[in-house]
Amino acid sequence: MAAKQGSHLFIEKPLSHSYEGLDILVRLVKEKNLFAHVGSNWKFHPAFIIMKEMINNQVLGKITGIQVIAGQWLPAWHPLEDYRNMYSARKSLAGGIVFDSHEFDYVTWLLGPVNRVHGFTKKSGVLEIETEDVAVACLEFKSGVLGTVHVDYIQRTYCRRYHISGDKGTIEWDYVEGVIKYYDAGKDKINTIDVRMEDINEMYLLQCEHIIRGVQGIEDPVTTVIDAGKVLDIQMKIKES
Repeated sequence: MAAKQGSHLFIEKPLSHSYEGLDILVRLVKEKNLFAHVGSNWKFHPAFIIMKEMINNQVLGKITGIQVIAGQWLPAWHPLEDYRNMYSARKSLAGGIVFDSHEFDYVTWLLGPVNRVHGFTKKSGVLEIETEDVAVACLEFKSGVLGTVHVDYIQRTYCRRYHISGDKGTIEWDYVEGVIKYYDAGKDKINTIDVRMEDINEMYLLQCEHIIRGVQGIEDPVTTVIDAGKVLDIQMKIKES
């Protein structure tokens, strides 16, 4: 409705929980020349910016693999709210860790489109929710890279870790540690890059500034509805498989 009346769009992730209306939205955004950005706040965090630069500059050489694990304890996410009533816990609100996760967006942003997807989901029974709380996906990227993504609602300590390997080096990032460890095979040494963000809210503010500049016609969206549609396709295939 907003796109039909010519409004610019900031859409919270995920773009949707189904393909219904996706082609119409993409067409309207193009026809009306709208700025349409889908929420992806971690793309404004220094860790992801630096990993993206290293990959684009081929610092790792030929990349062969990526492993990601991300999760947190759902009841502690919004401690003033009953987690059983949150969208994450309810099928009617399209909840569940597969649609709730950012990671499928970020791995494709870092390494490009995906050819094949195989996934497993589980409702562990640990939480009183209607949706899956654990998911593992095996991804084959068009570039030939193979990857695994493990996401869940049951990590008792917050976890977000990336491991990306290539024939010239390896990078590892752990949000809790706050550093990227880069192994340079040519020099046989490990370099450490501090990527801590003193106030985590800053990445949300940077995203807001990006949206304002986009509405002003200065920047293109970091995550377009087409990008988000490809992420939705991965999520749908995980759910289907």
